Amino acid sequence: MPWCLGLRGDLNSLATLTHLKILNLSPSAVAGKLSSLGPLVELESLDLSSCARVTGDLSDLRAMRRSLKVLKLVGCPQISGSLASLAPLKLLEHLDLALNPHLTGSLSSLGSLEHLTWLELTGCTGVTGTAADLESFQSMQPTAQEVSPQEAPATEDAPSSAPPPPPPPPLPPPLNGGSAAQPQAQPQAQPQAQP
Repeated sequence: MPWCLGLRGDLNSLATLTHLKILNLSPSAVAGKLSSLGPLVELESLDLSSCARVTGDLSDLRAMRRSLKVLKLVGCPQISGSLASLAPLKLLEHLDLALNPHLTGSLSSLGSLEHLTWLELTGCTGVTGTAADLESFQSMQPTAQEVSPQEAPATEDAPSSAPPPPPPPPLPPPLNGGSAAQPQAQPQAQPQAQP
C-alpha cells in the first residue's frame, strides 16, 4: 500500500489538532512518540499501522479514554506495553494490534472493554491467554433481543415451536355432476375477403 510512503514528519506536529476525530497515517514514514498525540482528546479513530518509526507504549493512549473507538497499530515494531494499559479505553469497538511481538499481557485484561466487537492479535507472541478468556467479553455475545427462542433455528433434536402452516383451501366442487367442466374452445373468426 504505497499511497502514504512519501509522508514524513513527526507526530508532535499534530498536537494542536485537538478537535481531530480520525487520523489515518497508514502506512507512512511518519516518526515520533505516541505520547505526542495525548492532546487529541476527541480522537475517535487512530490508524498508525505499518508506521515503523513510531515509538511508545500503549499506556500513552490513555488520554483518549473518553473518545477512542478504533485503534489500529498493525506492524508497529517499536511500540510496546501491556494490554492492561488499554483497559481505560472503555469506548473501544475495534482493536487491531497484529504483528507486534513486543506487546505483552493477558487477553483477559481486555474483558472490561464493553463495546469491543473486533479484536485482532495475530503475531502478538508476547500476549498470553486462552480462548476461554473471550467468554468475559460481553460485547461479543448476543443479547436476548438478538436471539430469541422464536427466532432460533430448529435442530433435529429440538423441533420448532412454531405452529404448522394452515392447510390449503379446498378445491371447488366439480360442475355438471361428474367431472370438472372442460373449457370449450372458442370458434375463431374467419377473415373476410376484401372486394
